[in-house]
Amino acid sequence: MDRPIRPNPALDGLNPDAVSAPSGGDTYATMKNRNIIVPPDASGHFSVEQHFFYDIMEKFLSEIQIDEDWYLAKYPDVQEAIETGRVKSGRHHYARFGFYEHRLPYAIEVTEKWYMDAYPDIKEAIQKGIYKSGQSHFELNGFREGRMPFPNFLLLTQ
Repeated sequence: MDRPIRPNPALDGLNPDAVSAPSGGDTYATMKNRNIIVPPDASGHFSVEQHFFYDIMEKFLSEIQIDEDWYLAKYPDVQEAIETGRVKSGRHHYARFGFYEHRLPYAIEVTEKWYMDAYPDIKEAIQKGIYKSGQSHFELNGFREGRMPFPNFLLLTQ
């Protein structure tokens, strides 16, 4: 939640929620001139203004299942942000911030045997007492590292 309000100097002073997806009338050239998109460089990758990206991604991220009660209990700072009006709900927080902060949207149960077999480094760390279990590793670091808690894991949609 502590990301900069507006890193693009062309958009300084604007509310981060004020710049959203282009309207039906915006053209590629308009977005390029407004520095919302930057054409591909030699790598072939487009660059987009970060809040434009967040706005586009929010539509997809809002489809991920959020256990609101669990999320607010797990992340009390989100409850505080709701109470102070910085975010509307746990769902809103997750779609705008939590996903990028690698927060879990709901309790995800690790299949311990599979996790140990898939990640021998974690099995070794547990044997050394660094972690209590695959579950504790996943919650502390594994999710953030992109490790799977069980085969074919996908964040659930509603």
